[in-house]
Amino acid sequence: MGWMLYGEQYIDAGWYYLDSITGAVSYRWTWIPQSEKWVYYDATSGRMCYEWHNVDGKMHYFDKYTGELRFASNEMYDAWSMAQNMSSQTQYLMMINNSACRLFIFQGSKGNWTPLFDWVCSPGKDSTPTVRGNYTVAARGLHFGEDKGYTCYYWTQFYGDYLFHSILYYPGSMNPMEPWLGQRLSHGCVRLSIENARWIYDRIPRGTKVYSY
Repeated sequence: MGWMLYGEQYIDAGWYYLDSITGAVSYRWTWIPQSEKWVYYDATSGRMCYEWHNVDGKMHYFDKYTGELRFASNEMYDAWSMAQNMSSQTQYLMMINNSACRLFIFQGSKGNWTPLFDWVCSPGKDSTPTVRGNYTVAARGLHFGEDKGYTCYYWTQFYGDYLFHSILYYPGSMNPMEPWLGQRLSHGCVRLSIENARWIYDRIPRGTKVYSY
């Protein structure tokens, strides 16, 4: 004698979500209250999706272990596809999409890069563009720019005077002078929120590959 199943169920090596009242298979987007996450069940099979999946013409990335939605970005998918043929001296790879004003960070190794972050940034403006090509992370420091009338925090060098760093603040303060991101307006560096600039400063090792395109 059988019985009705409800909620998350592992069936035939895949996860499904069965309606809490009718037991019907859920398709497409579903909020899992127990796990507090959005997941996507294939529109045809009803099986939970993992990693990259095209949903209504846009690429979405779902955690490869939990199925939780992490990113929704065709630009990040394109970067991830390119990244699979790249190597880095460390477990991280950074990719600057200058036209989209995005910084993508991947973790893993050649042929097995996993999306980690998709951050809005402000690369160089047309008259002072950010360099294109392959570079590596080198020096870093806490702040600079006071002699020029501003302060940028948590800088990380990837080529010559080209740096990742925070937005511009009034000298020696935490009051934003130029808070804008998502526009090409720097002198060539890559501006980020102070939180993201600090993450790079704290976590990205020397020798990490940076690809700017």
